Amino acid sequence: MSKHQSSFPDTWTLAKVAEVAEVLRGVTYKKQDASNEPRSGNVPILRATNIGQRLSFDELVWVPRAAVSSEQFLRTGDIVLAASSGSLSVVGKAAVLENEWLGGFGAFCMVVRPRPAFIAPRFLAYYFQTSGYRRRVSELAAGVNINNLRREHIESTSFPLPSRAEQMRIVSALDTQLTRLDAAVAALERVRANLKRYRASVLKAAVESRFQPRPSWRARRGAIMNPHRYCSIASSPSGAADGRNPSLRG
Repeated sequence: MSKHQSSFPDTWTLAKVAEVAEVLRGVTYKKQDASNEPRSGNVPILRATNIGQRLSFDELVWVPRAAVSSEQFLRTGDIVLAASSGSLSVVGKAAVLENEWLGGFGAFCMVVRPRPAFIAPRFLAYYFQTSGYRRRVSELAAGVNINNLRREHIESTSFPLPSRAEQMRIVSALDTQLTRLDAAVAALERVRANLKRYRASVLKAAVESRFQPRPSWRARRGAIMNPHRYCSIASSPSGAADGRNPSLRG
């Protein structure tokens, strides 16, 4: 670890991923041994397509348990990273395993396993969501192996490292803000769903001729001020012979 003065506080250091975490390669297996459905003696593995803002556990591949070494079984706090993909937007994507899960990760992925004695796992996980990390991936993608990251690429990646207390403070603040953001996004999704249902009901009512638009305030005001309205009163059976309604006489 080394000091760096320009872009972060003097009390922080510049660390490499290899100094605070272990980088592991994924499970290799024969195509004929894999299945899209659970089988006796098989375990699920994650692929690059399972990596987004969070890990997705849909559309898993199941492989023989014997193909997965003890180190390749995921642990809570592991950061699963897409090392190879046909899409440049996918290469380098990373997400943390937040809860216990029995399974591994495929050959086109890597795992960054933080060493808790050196770094808070969630702090390192948040680093892999930063624009600085994405720039690093873009620089590497400009090389020969456009759609492929090697283990040494990740191990040599440098990032700013604060004290353990500061790491925990940053993680707590980010957790709080992102929880609020997730709640806001969920609320917006509910509003969108409600508007969609309302739109459908309005269209249905219109098609079935049950929708009667209310007249505008201008139309209602015009009906009140229209002098012909009073003529209709005068011509009613209750009107007087001289053309005036007795109720209007002074």
